[in-house]
Amino acid sequence: MPLTVECAKRSSILPLLMDQVFKKFTRESSGSLTKRERRLLFVELNALLNKSLLERALRLLDEWIFVVYYSQNRLNSIVELSSKRKKLDVVRVIPDINYCKCGFFQRSVLQLTGENSDRCDPEITCEHVLAVRLHHVLNRQCSKQVLSSDDFMAYLCDVFEDQAET
Repeated sequence: MPLTVECAKRSSILPLLMDQVFKKFTRESSGSLTKRERRLLFVELNALLNKSLLERALRLLDEWIFVVYYSQNRLNSIVELSSKRKKLDVVRVIPDINYCKCGFFQRSVLQLTGENSDRCDPEITCEHVLAVRLHHVLNRQCSKQVLSSDDFMAYLCDVFEDQAET
C-alpha cells in the first residue's frame, strides 16, 4: 500500500522537528544544561518520539560505553557505542547523520523488510542515533581518540556495511 501525501509529509517533518529540538538545546561551549532545560528537552522529545524509543536510548546512556573517534584533521568523527555487559555488542554511528545499520533502523525507520511498509507512522530514528545525540547535548563525558586515515576509513565503512542476514 503506497504512503499517502499526509504520511509522506509527516515522515519528512518529524525528523526536522527533532533536529530543531536538539539545536535549541545544544551548547556552543562545554556548559551543561540546567535542570529546567533538561526537563524541557525531554518534554519536547517525548512529544515527538515513541516513549519506548526514548527509554531505550536513555538505557544506552546508562549501560553502554561511548567513544568518539576522530579523523586525523579532527573534522570528522564516529561515535562507537559498546555494551558494558556483552563485549561483542558494538554499534558505530556518525554524529548528526540519522542512519544506523541496526535491525530496528532498517525495519522501522527505512522500512526495508516490508513488514511495516504500509504503516503511516514509521519511526524517526533508532535508540543508537538518539543516544548519541542525547550524549552530546547532555555533555556526557567519554573517551576520545584520533585514528589514522586507514583506521578511520575502516570505521566509516563499518558504519554503512550491510549486516549479514540471520
